[in-house]
Amino acid sequence: MRKIVPLLIILLSSQLFALNIQEILPSTENVIVYSNAPTESFFFESNNQLKIVSYSNSVQINSLAGYYTYNFYNENEFTYLNIKNEKFNKTFMVLINPEILILYQKGSSDVFWEGINSPQSEWFYYFSEEEWIVNKKLKASSELKEKSKIYSVRNLGNLSCGNCWSEGVPGNGIGEYIENEIHGRYLYFFSGYVDVNKPYLYKQNSRPKKIMIETKNQTIYLDLEDSPNPQKIFIDEPDWKKPYNIKITILEVYPGTKYDDTCINAIIGVYM
Repeated sequence: MRKIVPLLIILLSSQLFALNIQEILPSTENVIVYSNAPTESFFFESNNQLKIVSYSNSVQINSLAGYYTYNFYNENEFTYLNIKNEKFNKTFMVLINPEILILYQKGSSDVFWEGINSPQSEWFYYFSEEEWIVNKKLKASSELKEKSKIYSVRNLGNLSCGNCWSEGVPGNGIGEYIENEIHGRYLYFFSGYVDVNKPYLYKQNSRPKKIMIETKNQTIYLDLEDSPNPQKIFIDEPDWKKPYNIKITILEVYPGTKYDDTCINAIIGVYM
């Protein structure tokens, strides 16, 4: 990443405090369920009890099946989930909103588990890597290249750690953009540089603060939260089931404390 020459060094203390599922996901329900298939589910209960159910072929999820106490807590910009019982104690970094839960395990760059909190009738959307990886209409105004590594726009379809798109121009990338052909009603926007093994890189790099989204029928200006958690964006296209062109432009950023690159972790389409 391109380094900013510091004029002033500020030491920031770590924020660490406990949360429960209702603080993260306001709800009147006693149980909140995330599933990635009818055979794999996390049942979060209001009394800090968690039940993990798995009838799938996934070895890692089958090994977790059982009952736990759980605790969500924040450390700096990220939310963590600790689950434990008499035989087991494990902590995951999570990206979470009312509809999506993504778990990462320290020591690995891959997604450990991902699920959605949605009625079964609405499970017909998918995390669309293909639209961001093989789509020939996908392009960016610039990409950051560092030695042999390229922070490619095609990383936007990949939720693994350390794979983001970063603009590659001097400064914070104001005016840089992404273009693609997509279909669907919503986007989930994952901001910043996200790495479970190097969480400090989120704050050290810049993140989009304000973006402009353009389609054939509309222009949307959005103020984004400074958060790595998925932010849902409604795209009000009249015929959203058919492919349409979209352009996302960076208008303003949250400046990085060390680097001036602006990073976007992922952009995921929703189809339902």
